[in-house]
Amino acid sequence: MPKIPLEVHHKWFGLITVSLGMFLGALDLSVNVALPAITESFGSEMSTVQWIIILYIGTTTGLQLTIGRLADTYGLKRFYVLGVGIYTLAVTLIGLSTNFDIVLGFRIVQAIGYAMIMATSPALVAQMFDVTARGRALGTMTSIGTLGMISATLGGGLLLEQFGWSAIFLARLPFGVIAFGLACYVLQELPPKGPRSGPNLAAATALFIGISAVVLILNLIGRLGWEHVSVLSLILLAFVSLALFYRSDKKAPMPILQLDFLTPTAVKALLAAFLMTTGSFINLFLLPYFLSDILGSGASALGLLLMLAPVVAAATALVAGFLSDRHPPSWIATWALMIIAVSIFTFTRLGEQSSAFDVGIRLSLFGAGLGAFQASNMSSLMKEVPSNRLGMSSALLAFAISLGIVTSVGLMNAIFSSFLDHASQTMLERQAFLSAFSKTYLTATIILGLGVVVSAPWGNLFRPRLR
Repeated sequence: MPKIPLEVHHKWFGLITVSLGMFLGALDLSVNVALPAITESFGSEMSTVQWIIILYIGTTTGLQLTIGRLADTYGLKRFYVLGVGIYTLAVTLIGLSTNFDIVLGFRIVQAIGYAMIMATSPALVAQMFDVTARGRALGTMTSIGTLGMISATLGGGLLLEQFGWSAIFLARLPFGVIAFGLACYVLQELPPKGPRSGPNLAAATALFIGISAVVLILNLIGRLGWEHVSVLSLILLAFVSLALFYRSDKKAPMPILQLDFLTPTAVKALLAAFLMTTGSFINLFLLPYFLSDILGSGASALGLLLMLAPVVAAATALVAGFLSDRHPPSWIATWALMIIAVSIFTFTRLGEQSSAFDVGIRLSLFGAGLGAFQASNMSSLMKEVPSNRLGMSSALLAFAISLGIVTSVGLMNAIFSSFLDHASQTMLERQAFLSAFSKTYLTATIILGLGVVVSAPWGNLFRPRLR
């Protein structure tokens, strides 16, 4: 039997190392489960405790583009290792905190580490593997990251019941230490290409403030409305900050948003990721209310049902990654997005007579499309970019997904509330909820349909080319 070259083993050890960082980041899904316990522990209001999520997403989204630019300049491994270290230290300190303000402060620190992980992980994998095996590698990374979501769903509730909210943070310490040690030992730092000139500090600051303000607007607009003084102030802040960023970055010798390397296929992949997330994230914040209020599902049944999508996604990501090495990945991503759109549409047919099995079938179909899309769309993007822009490409993908999440929460919540208010005038409470639920999912289907149009490589959609 022929021996496998040592460098091949090293690549796959490197892939596992980077995937462990993605797994670590996915474990943060357990924080959503712990919000009621954190509220009770600190004697706070739910609206106050939700800043744990808002600040985390806002900080991550605001930093990703700058971090991607810096990672391309100073080294992907350096920023990945630093990100894992910051993330691990932050979750440990959060778990040991006894003051809510301190928890919020360390959540911001944790978000900085998470932004570094997300902005460098796909880039490191793309750097390690050539186009003949990159799809499989990215599919494997996606699959392992999805296992983190499964672990968060199953383990989060158990840790919460047995040890309290702090355990969902402290339990990540061993994973973080292992990921940090492996990253230092296994990953190789390739010398960055091009001049080592960092972005303009003023531009980076203005970009962070502007994007963070946009995230806050999308979170608050559904609760407060356009006319509220806080929303109007944030709109002004976002406009001024982004205008200052544009002016400053345009004059910089090495601008942050130097996007001339993006091909049409890469742009389509980024837009498709944004639209997919905007249309499909509804399952994580609206579906649980249907399961609990209409079907009467308990917490354990709810957790098991929501686990179905990531379980199926973990399997289909591997298959899609394998196929992406043999067929155009944009073709696979488009068909996967079609599956997601169909699955989301089927939720509009749910009613009072539906069962947990009916929901489970739909979630399984959704998971099949989700895993396939994530792996193939990432492969489609990374196939199109030069080696000295891998960090920025990873950051742009992470940014598109993060922006899709906050857009989904803000937009879909506002749409659902509007439909619910209108239906409540003529219907009983349960019927009004079902009407608003169905119409909101139909809106999500339309958004996903737009994503299919954007993603589709029309010349090869029905006749895929073999490589």
